[in-house]
Amino acid sequence: TGSRMSFFSRKPIVLFEGKSDVLLLRRATESFRKNEPGYEKLDIDKYFDYFIFGGTGDAPFVYKQFKGAARNRRVFLAFDCDSPGKEARDKLAAGSDGIERLLDITGGVPNQIQSDAVFLIPKPSSLSHEPWMIEDYLSQAYIRSWLANKVSSFSCFHTVVNIQKDLKKSIRDQSTVFTHDNLKGFKPLIDFLVKLQKSLRR
Repeated sequence: TGSRMSFFSRKPIVLFEGKSDVLLLRRATESFRKNEPGYEKLDIDKYFDYFIFGGTGDAPFVYKQFKGAARNRRVFLAFDCDSPGKEARDKLAAGSDGIERLLDITGGVPNQIQSDAVFLIPKPSSLSHEPWMIEDYLSQAYIRSWLANKVSSFSCFHTVVNIQKDLKKSIRDQSTVFTHDNLKGFKPLIDFLVKLQKSLRR
C-alpha cells in the first residue's frame, strides 16, 4: 500500500494507479537490493513516498489534493501505457482541470528536474508492443502458471480483462513469496525511478 501522508516530510511523491502497483514495486525494490549485483545501495523506496490515485479519471483531483497539502514537495504521476493512461497523461501534460501543464518525462528523465511531472511506465522487456501495465513486469512464467486452464492464450495483462481482478488479488496475496526471478522484469521501472532520484538530487 502507499505511505501515510506526513506534513513534515520533504520526500518527493510518486502517485500510482493502484495498491498492487505500490506493493509490487516495494517488493521488487527489496528483491533487487538483496539479489541483483549493482543494486545493493538501492534506496528509491526510502527516497520517495508512494501513494495511489485510484484510477486515471481521479488523477487530476488527487494531484490537486496532494499539492494543497504538500506544496513544497515534488509530485510525479505514473500511468500504465494504455489508452486511459495515455489520455490522462496527455491531459495533465497539456494542462487541464485547473492544473498548470505538467512536464511529460515519458521519453526520458532530464538531468535536472525542478517541476512536477507525469510519465507512462517504461516498456517491460518481455513485451514488444503496447499496451502494458505494471503487472506485466512480473515473469511471464509466473503469470502463465497462474493462468493455466483459465485462458487459451496470453500475451499481456490487457488480454485477460475478464479475470484481471482475480489475477491481481492473487498477485497481492502471493507478493511476499515471489522469487527474484519473478521480479527481475521490474528493472526498467526501477532504473527509471533511480534516474528520477538522481535528477532531483542535482
